[in-house]
Amino acid sequence: MEQIFILSKRKWIPAVFLILYPLLLFSQTTGEILDATEKFLNTLKLDELQKINFQFEDSLRTRWTNLPVGLAERKGIRYGELSDTSKIQFHRLLTTLLSSQGYLKTTSIMKLDDILNVVYGEVYKRKLISNDIYEEIKALKWDFENYFIAFWGKPNKTEPWGFKFEGHHISINLSVTGKHYSLTPVFLGTDPAEVTITKYAGLRVLSKEEDYGLLLINSLSEELKAVATLSQEVPGDIITNPNSSQRIKEYQGIKASKLSNKQKDILERIIREYINNLEHEKAH
Repeated sequence: MEQIFILSKRKWIPAVFLILYPLLLFSQTTGEILDATEKFLNTLKLDELQKINFQFEDSLRTRWTNLPVGLAERKGIRYGELSDTSKIQFHRLLTTLLSSQGYLKTTSIMKLDDILNVVYGEVYKRKLISNDIYEEIKALKWDFENYFIAFWGKPNKTEPWGFKFEGHHISINLSVTGKHYSLTPVFLGTDPAEVTITKYAGLRVLSKEEDYGLLLINSLSEELKAVATLSQEVPGDIITNPNSSQRIKEYQGIKASKLSNKQKDILERIIREYINNLEHEKAH
Protein backbone atom coordinates (compact mmCIF):
# COMPACT_ATOMS: atom_id res chain seq x y z
CA MET A 1 0.00 0.00 0.00
CA GLU A 2 2.95 2.36 0.55
CA GLN A 3 3.63 2.47 -3.18
CA ILE A 4 0.04 3.51 -3.86
CA PHE A 5 0.28 6.63 -1.76
CA ILE A 6 3.34 7.95 -3.58
CA LEU A 7 1.67 7.64 -6.97
CA SER A 8 -0.01 10.60 -8.62
CA LYS A 9 -3.78 10.94 -8.22
CA ARG A 10 -4.32 10.01 -11.84
CA LYS A 11 -2.64 6.64 -11.32
CA TRP A 12 -3.92 6.03 -7.78
CA ILE A 13 -7.43 4.82 -8.68
CA PRO A 14 -6.37 2.15 -11.20
CA ALA A 15 -3.64 0.99 -8.80
CA VAL A 16 -6.17 0.47 -6.01
CA PHE A 17 -8.52 -1.31 -8.40
CA LEU A 18 -5.80 -3.74 -9.45
CA ILE A 19 -5.16 -4.65 -5.82
CA LEU A 20 -8.81 -4.90 -4.73
CA TYR A 21 -10.10 -6.67 -7.83
CA PRO A 22 -8.57 -10.08 -6.94
CA LEU A 23 -10.08 -9.83 -3.45
CA LEU A 24 -13.52 -9.17 -4.89
CA LEU A 25 -13.09 -11.92 -7.46
CA PHE A 26 -11.99 -14.59 -4.98
CA SER A 27 -13.93 -13.58 -1.87
CA GLN A 28 -15.60 -16.54 -0.21
CA THR A 29 -19.36 -17.03 -0.51
CA THR A 30 -21.82 -19.75 0.47
CA GLY A 31 -22.13 -20.39 -3.27
CA GLU A 32 -18.47 -21.33 -3.46
CA ILE A 33 -18.78 -23.52 -0.37
CA LEU A 34 -21.82 -25.25 -1.89
CA ASP A 35 -20.00 -25.73 -5.19
CA ALA A 36 -16.98 -27.34 -3.48
CA THR A 37 -19.32 -29.51 -1.39
CA GLU A 38 -21.30 -30.74 -4.39
CA LYS A 39 -18.12 -31.57 -6.31
CA PHE A 40 -17.00 -33.71 -3.38
CA LEU A 41 -20.38 -35.41 -2.93
CA ASN A 42 -20.57 -36.16 -6.67
CA THR A 43 -17.47 -38.36 -6.32
CA LEU A 44 -19.17 -40.65 -3.80
CA LYS A 45 -21.02 -43.89 -4.51
CA LEU A 46 -24.62 -44.43 -3.36
CA ASP A 47 -23.64 -46.47 -0.29
CA GLU A 48 -21.10 -43.80 0.68
CA LEU A 49 -23.71 -41.06 0.35
CA GLN A 50 -26.06 -43.01 2.60
CA LYS A 51 -23.30 -43.37 5.17
CA ILE A 52 -22.37 -39.68 5.13
CA ASN A 53 -25.77 -37.95 5.29
CA PHE A 54 -27.91 -37.24 8.39
CA GLN A 55 -30.93 -35.11 9.22
CA PHE A 56 -30.12 -31.48 10.03
CA GLU A 57 -32.07 -31.85 13.31
CA ASP A 58 -29.94 -34.83 14.39
CA SER A 59 -28.55 -34.19 17.89
CA LEU A 60 -25.13 -35.36 16.71
CA ARG A 61 -24.79 -32.15 14.71
CA THR A 62 -24.24 -30.07 17.84
CA ARG A 63 -22.01 -32.56 19.65
CA TRP A 64 -18.26 -32.62 19.27
CA THR A 65 -15.22 -34.24 20.85
CA ASN A 66 -11.46 -34.02 20.50
CA LEU A 67 -10.89 -37.63 21.58
CA PRO A 68 -9.38 -40.27 19.24
CA VAL A 69 -11.82 -42.63 17.57
CA GLY A 70 -10.67 -45.49 19.82
CA LEU A 71 -12.33 -43.64 22.71
CA ALA A 72 -15.16 -41.89 20.88
CA GLU A 73 -16.75 -43.39 17.78
CA ARG A 74 -17.82 -41.00 15.03
CA LYS A 75 -20.71 -41.12 12.57
CA GLY A 76 -20.24 -40.57 8.87
CA ILE A 77 -17.66 -41.88 6.45
CA ARG A 78 -14.06 -42.53 7.44
CA TYR A 79 -11.59 -40.41 5.49
CA GLY A 80 -9.46 -43.50 4.81
CA GLU A 81 -12.38 -45.17 2.99
CA LEU A 82 -12.51 -42.45 0.32
CA SER A 83 -11.17 -42.99 -3.17
CA ASP A 84 -8.25 -40.84 -4.32
CA THR A 85 -10.67 -38.79 -6.41
CA SER A 86 -12.91 -38.17 -3.40
CA LYS A 87 -9.92 -37.28 -1.22
CA ILE A 88 -8.77 -34.68 -3.74
CA GLN A 89 -12.21 -33.04 -3.83
CA PHE A 90 -12.48 -33.19 -0.05
CA HIS A 91 -9.19 -31.34 0.32
CA ARG A 92 -10.54 -28.72 -2.07
CA LEU A 93 -13.54 -28.34 0.24
CA LEU A 94 -11.20 -27.81 3.20
CA THR A 95 -9.20 -25.20 1.30
CA THR A 96 -12.46 -23.41 0.47
CA LEU A 97 -13.43 -23.23 4.15
CA LEU A 98 -9.99 -22.54 5.61
CA SER A 99 -7.03 -20.28 4.92
CA SER A 100 -3.74 -21.87 3.85
CA GLN A 101 -2.70 -21.57 7.50
CA GLY A 102 -5.84 -23.31 8.78
CA TYR A 103 -5.65 -25.99 6.10
CA LEU A 104 -2.00 -26.81 6.82
CA LYS A 105 -2.65 -26.93 10.57
CA THR A 106 -5.57 -29.32 10.03
CA THR A 107 -3.69 -31.69 7.75
CA SER A 108 -0.58 -31.50 9.95
CA ILE A 109 -2.63 -32.54 12.98
CA MET A 110 -3.85 -35.53 10.96
CA LYS A 111 -0.26 -36.37 10.06
CA LEU A 112 0.72 -35.99 13.72
CA ASP A 113 -1.38 -39.06 14.50
CA ASP A 114 0.88 -41.13 12.26
CA ILE A 115 3.90 -39.53 13.92
CA LEU A 116 2.51 -40.49 17.35
CA ASN A 117 2.48 -44.11 16.22
CA VAL A 118 6.12 -43.82 15.14
CA VAL A 119 7.06 -42.12 18.42
CA TYR A 120 5.37 -44.69 20.64
CA GLY A 121 6.76 -47.48 18.50
CA GLU A 122 10.24 -46.13 19.21
CA VAL A 123 9.46 -45.68 22.92
CA TYR A 124 8.29 -49.29 23.07
CA LYS A 125 11.37 -50.43 21.15
CA ARG A 126 13.56 -48.70 23.76
CA LYS A 127 11.58 -50.58 26.45
CA LEU A 128 10.43 -47.35 28.09
CA ILE A 129 6.80 -48.56 28.25
CA SER A 130 5.33 -51.99 28.92
CA ASN A 131 3.61 -54.18 26.37
CA ASP A 132 0.23 -53.60 28.06
CA ILE A 133 0.57 -49.80 27.81
CA TYR A 134 1.67 -50.09 24.19
CA GLU A 135 -1.40 -52.17 23.38
CA GLU A 136 -3.64 -49.58 25.10
CA ILE A 137 -2.06 -46.83 23.00
CA LYS A 138 -2.61 -48.76 19.77
CA ALA A 139 -6.25 -49.25 20.76
CA LEU A 140 -6.73 -45.46 20.58
CA LYS A 141 -6.50 -45.88 16.78
CA TRP A 142 -4.40 -42.80 16.05
CA ASP A 143 -4.12 -42.63 12.28
CA PHE A 144 -4.10 -40.05 9.46
CA GLU A 145 -7.07 -41.90 7.95
CA ASN A 146 -9.17 -42.14 11.12
CA TYR A 147 -11.10 -38.90 10.71
CA PHE A 148 -14.79 -38.80 9.86
CA ILE A 149 -16.93 -36.70 7.52
CA ALA A 150 -20.67 -36.12 7.97
CA PHE A 151 -23.28 -33.84 6.41
CA TRP A 152 -26.45 -32.62 8.07
CA GLY A 153 -29.33 -32.03 5.68
CA LYS A 154 -28.90 -31.78 1.92
CA PRO A 155 -26.51 -29.03 0.79
CA ASN A 156 -28.60 -26.41 -1.03
CA LYS A 157 -29.00 -22.67 -1.62
CA THR A 158 -31.89 -21.91 0.73
CA GLU A 159 -32.53 -24.45 3.51
CA PRO A 160 -30.18 -25.01 6.49
CA TRP A 161 -27.47 -27.66 6.12
CA GLY A 162 -24.22 -28.50 7.85
CA PHE A 163 -20.92 -30.34 7.69
CA LYS A 164 -18.60 -31.91 10.27
CA PHE A 165 -15.02 -33.15 9.96
CA GLU A 166 -13.81 -34.72 13.17
CA GLY A 167 -11.27 -37.01 14.78
CA HIS A 168 -8.38 -36.86 17.22
CA HIS A 169 -7.78 -33.18 18.06
CA ILE A 170 -9.87 -31.90 15.14
CA SER A 171 -13.50 -30.78 15.10
CA ILE A 172 -14.55 -28.52 12.23
CA ASN A 173 -18.25 -27.66 12.12
CA LEU A 174 -19.99 -25.71 9.35
CA SER A 175 -23.58 -24.45 9.39
CA VAL A 176 -25.11 -22.81 6.30
CA THR A 177 -28.44 -21.12 5.67
CA GLY A 178 -28.99 -19.13 2.50
CA LYS A 179 -26.17 -16.62 2.07
CA HIS A 180 -24.99 -16.93 5.66
CA TYR A 181 -22.64 -19.47 7.22
CA SER A 182 -20.83 -20.11 10.47
CA LEU A 183 -17.76 -22.17 11.30
CA THR A 184 -18.16 -23.02 14.96
CA PRO A 185 -16.95 -24.77 16.90
CA VAL A 186 -13.53 -25.17 15.31
CA PHE A 187 -11.23 -27.15 17.55
CA LEU A 188 -7.60 -27.70 16.55
CA GLY A 189 -5.27 -29.29 19.09
CA THR A 190 -2.00 -31.23 19.17
CA ASP A 191 -0.46 -34.06 21.14
CA PRO A 192 2.40 -33.70 21.66
CA ALA A 193 2.88 -29.94 21.51
CA GLU A 194 6.44 -30.72 20.47
CA VAL A 195 7.83 -34.00 19.13
CA THR A 196 11.02 -34.83 21.04
CA ILE A 197 12.33 -38.05 19.44
CA THR A 198 12.60 -39.77 16.02
CA LYS A 199 13.27 -37.95 12.76
CA TYR A 200 10.31 -35.68 13.55
CA ALA A 201 11.98 -34.27 16.70
CA GLY A 202 11.34 -30.52 17.01
CA LEU A 203 8.05 -30.50 15.07
CA ARG A 204 5.49 -28.11 16.61
CA VAL A 205 2.23 -27.98 14.65
CA LEU A 206 0.60 -25.24 16.76
CA SER A 207 3.77 -23.36 17.62
CA LYS A 208 2.49 -19.77 17.58
CA GLU A 209 -0.53 -20.41 19.79
CA GLU A 210 1.93 -21.61 22.44
CA ASP A 211 4.62 -19.00 21.77
CA TYR A 212 2.29 -16.00 21.85
CA GLY A 213 0.53 -17.25 24.98
CA LEU A 214 3.81 -17.65 26.84
CA LEU A 215 5.06 -14.34 25.48
CA LEU A 216 2.00 -12.56 26.86
CA ILE A 217 1.97 -14.11 30.33
CA ASN A 218 5.72 -13.63 30.73
CA SER A 219 5.42 -9.97 29.73
CA LEU A 220 3.25 -9.27 32.79
CA SER A 221 4.53 -8.03 36.12
CA GLU A 222 4.24 -10.46 39.02
CA GLU A 223 1.24 -8.49 40.30
CA LEU A 224 -0.61 -8.62 36.96
CA LYS A 225 0.44 -12.24 36.39
CA ALA A 226 -1.27 -13.19 39.66
CA VAL A 227 -4.51 -11.57 38.44
CA ALA A 228 -4.28 -13.21 35.00
CA THR A 229 -3.60 -16.72 36.36
CA LEU A 230 -6.85 -18.49 37.27
CA SER A 231 -5.12 -21.31 39.16
CA GLN A 232 -1.63 -22.61 39.83
CA GLU A 233 -2.89 -26.14 39.19
CA VAL A 234 -2.64 -27.32 35.60
CA PRO A 235 -6.08 -28.66 34.52
CA GLY A 236 -6.26 -32.38 33.83
CA ASP A 237 -8.07 -31.63 30.59
CA ILE A 238 -9.21 -28.70 28.47
CA ILE A 239 -11.32 -26.48 30.76
CA THR A 240 -14.14 -26.24 28.22
CA ASN A 241 -13.87 -29.80 26.89
CA PRO A 242 -17.21 -31.06 25.53
CA ASN A 243 -17.83 -33.57 28.32
CA SER A 244 -17.00 -31.25 31.18
CA SER A 245 -19.29 -29.22 33.41
CA GLN A 246 -16.45 -26.75 33.83
CA ARG A 247 -17.27 -23.48 32.13
CA ILE A 248 -15.94 -19.98 32.55
CA LYS A 249 -19.32 -18.46 33.44
CA GLU A 250 -18.10 -15.08 34.59
CA TYR A 251 -15.33 -12.67 33.66
CA GLN A 252 -12.06 -13.80 35.21
CA GLY A 253 -8.46 -12.88 34.77
CA ILE A 254 -7.11 -9.53 33.71
CA LYS A 255 -8.87 -6.84 31.66
CA ALA A 256 -7.22 -5.99 28.36
CA SER A 257 -7.51 -2.33 29.37
CA LYS A 258 -4.97 -3.04 32.12
CA LEU A 259 -2.37 -4.15 29.57
CA SER A 260 0.34 -1.97 28.08
CA ASN A 261 0.25 -1.21 24.36
CA LYS A 262 2.94 -3.83 23.76
CA GLN A 263 0.95 -6.43 25.70
CA LYS A 264 -2.23 -5.55 23.83
CA ASP A 265 -0.31 -6.13 20.62
CA ILE A 266 0.64 -9.63 21.79
CA LEU A 267 -2.98 -10.31 22.78
CA GLU A 268 -4.10 -9.28 19.30
CA ARG A 269 -1.51 -11.61 17.78
CA ILE A 270 -3.02 -14.51 19.73
CA ILE A 271 -6.55 -13.65 18.59
CA ARG A 272 -5.43 -13.28 14.97
CA GLU A 273 -3.59 -16.60 15.09
CA TYR A 274 -6.93 -18.34 15.69
CA ILE A 275 -9.15 -16.17 13.49
CA ASN A 276 -6.74 -16.37 10.56
CA ASN A 277 -7.28 -20.13 10.36
CA LEU A 278 -10.48 -19.19 8.53
CA GLU A 279 -10.55 -18.25 4.86
CA HIS A 280 -9.82 -14.56 4.13
CA GLU A 281 -13.41 -13.36 3.79
CA LYS A 282 -14.67 -15.03 6.99
CA ALA A 283 -11.55 -14.11 8.96
CA HIS A 284 -12.01 -10.43 8.12
